[in-house]
Amino acid sequence: MDFLSLENGSVVTPREVVRASLSEKGITEKALALDDVAIITFTRRDLLTLVEETGARKVKAWCGRNDRLYRGVVGKDRYILTQSLYGAPNAVMLLEELVAFGVKKAVFLGYCGSIREPIGVGEVILPTHSIREEGTSYHYLPKGVSCHADEDIQNLVHKGLRECGIEPYVGMCWTTDALYRETAEKIRRYRSKGVLGVDMETSAVFCLGIYRNIRVGSVMVVTDEFSDSSWQGGFSSEKVGATMRMVCKTIVKQVGRLGNL
Repeated sequence: MDFLSLENGSVVTPREVVRASLSEKGITEKALALDDVAIITFTRRDLLTLVEETGARKVKAWCGRNDRLYRGVVGKDRYILTQSLYGAPNAVMLLEELVAFGVKKAVFLGYCGSIREPIGVGEVILPTHSIREEGTSYHYLPKGVSCHADEDIQNLVHKGLRECGIEPYVGMCWTTDALYRETAEKIRRYRSKGVLGVDMETSAVFCLGIYRNIRVGSVMVVTDEFSDSSWQGGFSSEKVGATMRMVCKTIVKQVGRLGNL
């Protein structure tokens, strides 16, 4: 699909950047090859939870570029674990590099704020679509193109969460670059459209998935709550940590199914 008629491709490619950053180390293309499935967190704590759960090991060939990239094995299924920095540009740059070396399915384990009752701190949101109020996605898809998760990935994640006793809220989210411009007017407007929560990456990684023709899904734990006139943080809540640990374990159990999509 020709989403951007003004250009056919970037002068700088993720494959060239990764290879250039490792050129002095003599790393081979074969050593850089990645598996189909990637699970991506946004905190070191969550990455280590996944590593400890699976016994995953660092992919040493990548250490000069990404020293938080691991390979896990569940039965015969191999997959990649890594951590992104917060924000749409960071998440997209990371995913571009993973895709360039073989990843075809990615699940992001993130955090968001709730903008509607009764969704509270420690609950889980499974986004189907996301409103694009960030800049990165517009370098991949023009305004007006639907921004959605891969339905098959989200269905697998939903099934896995239910099996673990978690009933997620399923629906639309809102992605913004401007943490301190989540205004009362916007919250009211998006709530009236059925939006469940707000985050900083989802719409961008969904758009990249569509553009690159790969499958991208997401599951988010609620860390804070918004009303029309106030905000309540819960980042350090024990429920948030416990829920994300359960989410991590759930996603690992779905690796084989994800690989078979």
